[in-house]
Amino acid sequence: MGVIHLLTPEYPPTLGGVAGYTRQLARGLAEAGEQLHVWCPEGEAGEGFTVHPVLGQFHSADLDRAGRLLDEFPRPRRVIVQWVPHGYGRRAMNVPFCVWLWRRAARGDRVELMVHEPYLNFWEGNWRQTAAAAVHRVMTAILLRAATRVWISVPAWERMWRPYALGRNVPF
Repeated sequence: MGVIHLLTPEYPPTLGGVAGYTRQLARGLAEAGEQLHVWCPEGEAGEGFTVHPVLGQFHSADLDRAGRLLDEFPRPRRVIVQWVPHGYGRRAMNVPFCVWLWRRAARGDRVELMVHEPYLNFWEGNWRQTAAAAVHRVMTAILLRAATRVWISVPAWERMWRPYALGRNVPF
């Protein structure tokens, strides 16, 4: 066993699919005997686990604060990120958050991704959405440099994400 850290952009009382999924996952892991910490922008108390509502708007200061708190736990830290690109602020283009995760992985954290939504598609909206789709591909490549494992909710997403691993053999 060991300590598991779930990073999520949504957690109750916030409503949303990722919020509900993360609470259900946290409850299940806690019931299975895992020591669990949920890191989120805001959140209500956990049932058998600790909730850290410290991620704010996912700005640099928020990530620095969360990083200092995470660093209080012994390495290797297992960090499971609930990934949905629009959840992490900056108009769904939070490249600094992805770099923050990559740096944490480079310093020894075991980063895993649970992909709820992979990225925006090209040419399915105006030019701004297409630009965001390009940024999402950059974010995906950075995340896959950080990841030790990728969990997916839709099997087709492995085929979509695998090219952005850039030859790295990341288990899906």
